[in-house]
Amino acid sequence: MNPSVWLVLGVSLIGDFVVFFASTALLTHKKIVRGLATYATPFAAGALLAAAFLDFLHDGVEQYEPLTVLIAALGGMLFFFLLEGWLHWFHHHSKEPFEQASTHKEKADPVVVLATGGNWLHNFIDGAAIAAAFLISPATGVITTIAVALHEIPREIADSGYLLQRGLKVKGVIMVHGVAIVTTAVGTVLFYQIARGQEALLSWLIGSTAGFFIYVAASDIIPSINESREKSKLIDWQVALVLIGAVLVGAAILIAHRFIG
Repeated sequence: MNPSVWLVLGVSLIGDFVVFFASTALLTHKKIVRGLATYATPFAAGALLAAAFLDFLHDGVEQYEPLTVLIAALGGMLFFFLLEGWLHWFHHHSKEPFEQASTHKEKADPVVVLATGGNWLHNFIDGAAIAAAFLISPATGVITTIAVALHEIPREIADSGYLLQRGLKVKGVIMVHGVAIVTTAVGTVLFYQIARGQEALLSWLIGSTAGFFIYVAASDIIPSINESREKSKLIDWQVALVLIGAVLVGAAILIAHRFIG
């Protein structure tokens, strides 16, 4: 039995407000921000991969037509690959979010509109992912919300710095992230209500969400880690955090499926 839409929305909003606080209130605390971006990002890569393979794909191929789910996962990865090229919406976490740009002090750069639109679209898709997770089980929904938030915190912080660098005022940045909360909530409720009870649609939603998670981890986060990792070590602290994220979230998923359902 699927949980109430209000429960789904409530959990989603808790994650949204945590991300909102981290991406706005902490902007003046650069050491805290850098710490969050440094440690949450590699952990999120492992968490997203564990959620994709052990939760979404596992449940998808078990409950629905396996070929449909796998085609949806492949299609999701290709779609986000094209979307990245069109919108330039993935800001790599290895970039310095607080770089000063004197040429953009007086007014906002027109690229701000593009970056903002991409940010909101990304949050809308996050909402769809959370909806798909809750349609699998409440435990999956909670774990996925945490995994999404871990990825979103450093991404939104980087977006905040980028928008400030491009001339957007602090109030404007706060407004952008406020609207992002709404778009995530809309995506969560919309996809949850539409896909609930629609087996064919749900198989595509679950598969494409897995593709989204794999793409984010494999093409956005992991390459950034590879660029900055210590070449002299086989496993440095960033790689260790990826592995820890995968193991902890994977274990949580397996335990949740065994004892909660």
